Amino acid sequence: MTDTSTLQPTVIFVGPPSSGKGDRSTDAASNFDAWRWCSGEHFRDQLQSGADQETMHSGGLVEVDTFKAAVMQAIRSAPRDRLLILDGVAKKRDEAPWLVDYLRENGRYVALVIWLDITRQVADERKRDAARADDAPDVQDKRWEVYLSDTLGHSIPYFSEHCPFIRIEGDDTPDHIQAQIDTAIAACLEQAA
Repeated sequence: MTDTSTLQPTVIFVGPPSSGKGDRSTDAASNFDAWRWCSGEHFRDQLQSGADQETMHSGGLVEVDTFKAAVMQAIRSAPRDRLLILDGVAKKRDEAPWLVDYLRENGRYVALVIWLDITRQVADERKRDAARADDAPDVQDKRWEVYLSDTLGHSIPYFSEHCPFIRIEGDDTPDHIQAQIDTAIAACLEQAA
């Protein structure tokens, strides 16, 4: 195992659309005084027009170069003395190994990957109450297709093999899910100390 004593920890949240990554990672950031970056929030806020914005609104993912540039900026911007939480990153094929390497090159390591796993049925039930433009049924279908082929097909297997990894059932109550997340993060940080 590689020595991480001089590196700063990073926690990565992955999961399907509507799994609660945003809410749970926001709460974890608050609970651990962490610096958080969310790819979906970033791209929805920053991309006002162009091909990448159209791709996102149709359920696809931004181009790899656009994604990498944004993640590199986020990692470089994160305060060096705080836990970094990345939400919704490494969704496409080959992004997970790149991310792990880039973190290490920038003085960080993956302390934990949290996979919030839900069924499509649970996601559909949650979407009935949502109001985001990229949550229309046809867009949700595309987002799930991308999740199944790339994230579940490539990124999650990579993370589970190469990083500390936990799968949490995302269809439990928010408080119970958050308690599991906070316990897992605290254990990883304790182990690293």
